[in-house]
Amino acid sequence: MKRIIVGTIAIVSSIASYAFSGSGAGTEKSPYLITSADELFEVRSDLNAHYKLMNDIDLRSWLDENSPSQGWAPIGTSSSPFNGVFDGNNKTIKNLNIQRVNSDNVGLFGYVQAACLKNVILLNPNIVGRNNVAALVGNRTASTSYDESGLGQSTISNCYVTGGRVNGNDCVGGLVGKNYGDGNGNSFIIEACHNSANIYGSNEVGGICGHAQGWAGSPIYIRNTFSIGNISGSEKIGGIVGYLYSGYTWISKYDKGRPDIVCEKNYIRGNIIGTNTTNGIAGYSEAASWVPGSWGSPTVTGVYTMASNVCIADTIKGQYRIASNVSSKDNYASNNTIILLENGVSVEVEDNANNGTSMGARLLQKSATYQSLNWDFSSVWKDMSAYNEYPVLKNQSAAPIVEMFESKSKGYIKGTVSFANGTIYVILNNIMYESPIEDGKWEMTLGNITEGQKATILACEIGKIPSATVCSFAVKNEIIPDRILGDSNSDGAVDAADVVGTINYILGKPSSSFNQQNADVNEDGQILVDDAVGTVNVIMNAQ
Repeated sequence: MKRIIVGTIAIVSSIASYAFSGSGAGTEKSPYLITSADELFEVRSDLNAHYKLMNDIDLRSWLDENSPSQGWAPIGTSSSPFNGVFDGNNKTIKNLNIQRVNSDNVGLFGYVQAACLKNVILLNPNIVGRNNVAALVGNRTASTSYDESGLGQSTISNCYVTGGRVNGNDCVGGLVGKNYGDGNGNSFIIEACHNSANIYGSNEVGGICGHAQGWAGSPIYIRNTFSIGNISGSEKIGGIVGYLYSGYTWISKYDKGRPDIVCEKNYIRGNIIGTNTTNGIAGYSEAASWVPGSWGSPTVTGVYTMASNVCIADTIKGQYRIASNVSSKDNYASNNTIILLENGVSVEVEDNANNGTSMGARLLQKSATYQSLNWDFSSVWKDMSAYNEYPVLKNQSAAPIVEMFESKSKGYIKGTVSFANGTIYVILNNIMYESPIEDGKWEMTLGNITEGQKATILACEIGKIPSATVCSFAVKNEIIPDRILGDSNSDGAVDAADVVGTINYILGKPSSSFNQQNADVNEDGQILVDDAVGTVNVIMNAQ
């Protein structure tokens, strides 16, 4: 393996002089064919070319050798953005690691303009940046060039972030940190994508996208996506997108009668934890108003659409809505969602225009529920109700079934799947283990593991992409101890009352029956929000 220095100077100089070392011509008919980590790094050498990934690539050893401290150097900058086409070809990029806490525009791609990214699978990424941070694209903006027809759209389609975590400050998302349209006739599309990484940030944090800002003639579409990771931050925290901003709309050659923001046919599962403007699908939505021309001219207001979304979030800390400032009745929400307000009071989902229609979990697993919202189950979505699961995207593998998970000196796990052959992945303590699936069965021995540790378990059928995340807890193959993790009120059961009790303790209002030992789910000696989330996960696993 040739050593590549990923410092800034080396990158800048290589763009001007470096030629792609693999096969292909970089054109639409003959894209550059990527077969190794070295060749993946070389995408930055020609930012306008066509690329196609031909093999699964594990970046762990390559990054240990070439950039052990900061990890991957994102492709594309604000001055030299990526404008090409990258086809991941449903191959996996494993263990993408970026540790750039003081850098903006952080992801596999740092900055893109009129680019097309499709069929990209990021498995177990570990991403740390400052602002505009995501696993796939840190910052995506409109192209500076356009034609009379308003063409030049930028698309992200059939892309998956599976397992792992993303951590930043402002504009943090699973797939895209920041989306920005400039009114020049370009469309921005995120469709048929999935995130199961845990997302952490401060402001504008979402499972799919942190910040989405559309303008007249430059609409942003976020559709047919779902996120099942935990979303955590302070302000403008949403399951799909943190902040939706619609600029003003006017009649021009670029205005096709479209809204500036379209967020539809998406769903969220998991936990959404924030302090202010925390909502199920979009943390905060806003439409700008502008009075063009002289005094007395009509006000032109931005328009956004929030329709046909589903919220199955297990816990939302904040005010529950599908989105703020939105009145769309054709949204659904799980009626067993636990809502934790700032005063520690637990409330149920209500039926109103902002919350969406309340519905039970079983109905939200059935395809007919989604088809009533015009979801496409012929080519986009797949019904998983036979497995008591929610819909997944068409080309995803079925989730694995865990039969045994025990812990002594080592962790041993085994189970089954609904297909014959493929690969099982188990992610534990940010380490990913792989084992073959043979005749629908799988088993694996892990490293040292203790009771209560969470593992992310994925299955991948040959010819398809990995399943959505399945989380389990290791249990000892011994007598169950008297201590019950999550049972904060010591009543012998773990339920919503324990979540509320833990939140009350965090807010300085502990009950007389509060059991700190049981409430410390992650066993770090402290009672924090992570323990409330852990209690919810205990409830989910029991169900």
